[in-house]
Amino acid sequence: MRLILLFLIAALLAGCGGGGGGGGLGNVAATGRIIWLSSGTGPNPPATVQIGNLSAQTDTGGNFQIAAPAGSTSLLVVYQPVGGSAVTFRFDIPPLQANQDLGDFYIGPEKITVTGRVLSAVDGSAIPGASVRFAGRMGVTDASGRFNLPEVAYDSGNVAAFLGLEGRVTKTGFFARDFFPSAGAVAGVVTIEDLSLSPEGGTSPPGNPANIEGFISPAGSAPGTVVKLLQNGTPVRQFTVGSDAHYGFFVVAGSYVIQYHNLINGLSAPDESVTLAGANQVVRRDVTLR
Repeated sequence: MRLILLFLIAALLAGCGGGGGGGGLGNVAATGRIIWLSSGTGPNPPATVQIGNLSAQTDTGGNFQIAAPAGSTSLLVVYQPVGGSAVTFRFDIPPLQANQDLGDFYIGPEKITVTGRVLSAVDGSAIPGASVRFAGRMGVTDASGRFNLPEVAYDSGNVAAFLGLEGRVTKTGFFARDFFPSAGAVAGVVTIEDLSLSPEGGTSPPGNPANIEGFISPAGSAPGTVVKLLQNGTPVRQFTVGSDAHYGFFVVAGSYVIQYHNLINGLSAPDESVTLAGANQVVRRDVTLR
């Protein structure tokens, strides 16, 4: 089995250059962690991580460290799970210029595509050029605010593990936004519901970038709660609660209904009605999941 795995690594490197970059610029220390999605832990047995023509194996926690060629722009992971088929995942990484922690990379028995759209929380317009990171994949929104992340780790036998993965959207001039998927894959695709970003400055939004906000309790059950804001029965905003147990929206004056449901643990809270007399008014609704 080990000979087959080594042959597979060699074939992949021969076909695609083994991780990109290099160019004789010397080596830098690249560290990170590989996580087997199905278990949420480091691969067992170890996975092989390759950057450029150099490789290392993960430790029991999935951590790796490689003296990688400077300028490298991709990372290859090869793993042979016990009783399963060998899997390979290639990830884009920022060009290595100095010692760098690359973060977490998820691998799994299957691959799916994650897609979605990033919009302004002020007027619903598309936000191009926003950076999206999820499960170790990186992408950038196009002119219509859409992003597409191919070959994301997935396990149809443990969808809950996938739903627990947290993504992040960033864009200069806007507050960063964390998100979770709210449903499993359909025909190999997971669609993230629209992600709204609030601008950092200006008169809209005022102060704290939300005029409808609140906290979810108990805090330990809050991550992954999908909070929907409806107007006249139509969803107009959606927020996926992160580890801070906080949610928030910025909207124009009007009457709204807030719905709360956590697809990960099945908990929910009663709907809340909110009326804003003006955009500068701030209303807080804290709820408890049951």
